[in-house]
Amino acid sequence: MSGYRKSTTIPGSAYDEVLQELHAHAFTGVPGESDPFTLSLIEREYIAYALALYYQCDHCQEHHGAAVSRELRKTQAEEWPWRPTIEKIVLFTRTEKQWVSAAEWARWENEWLRFTHVLGSERALLASHVAFAIGIARADKDLINFAWTAVSASYGDRQRLLGMLRDVVRVTVFMKSATSEFRVTQILKLLLAARGIEV
Repeated sequence: MSGYRKSTTIPGSAYDEVLQELHAHAFTGVPGESDPFTLSLIEREYIAYALALYYQCDHCQEHHGAAVSRELRKTQAEEWPWRPTIEKIVLFTRTEKQWVSAAEWARWENEWLRFTHVLGSERALLASHVAFAIGIARADKDLINFAWTAVSASYGDRQRLLGMLRDVVRVTVFMKSATSEFRVTQILKLLLAARGIEV
C-alpha cells in the first residue's frame, strides 16, 4: 500500500498535541497563555465528568471521575455523594423543551427548582453550570437560557461572569472533542484493521 505509515493514533500526533493543549487551557492552564480561571479546578472537573456521562464516554468518565476524587482528597473537601448527584443533574438535562408539552416543561422546571433547592446554594450553582455546559454542547437555546438565569444571578461582578462563561465554554469544547474521539476510536480501529491498517 503506497503512502501507508503506521500512526500511534487515528487523528495523528499533531492533532493529539492540539487536544492536549486544549486540555491544558481547560484544566491546568498554560503559563503565559491561558486566561485566568474563575471556576476552581474541581468545579471544572465536575462539569467535565457530567459531560462524559452525557456523551457516554467510559474513558472520560474514568479520567475525570479520578480527577474529581483526587481534587477532593487534595483540598480535603467534605465528602458528598457527587457521582449520584451529577448523574441526576445529567438525567434532568436529557429533557428538551422542544420535545415536551408546555405542561410537561413547566413540571420539569418545577422539579428542577425543587431538586436544586435540596442541594443548597453552592451545589445548586454546580447544577446550573452543568446544565449550561450541556446546553452549549448540544446548542439547546432553551436549556442555555434556563441555566443562564441562575448562573448570571450568581455572578454580580461582570468579570467573574465572563470568566465563568469562558471556563464553561473551554471545558465544553474540549470535552465534546475528547468524548467524540474516545467513543469511536475502537470502532474505527476495527474498520481499519479489516483493511490491514494498524494504528
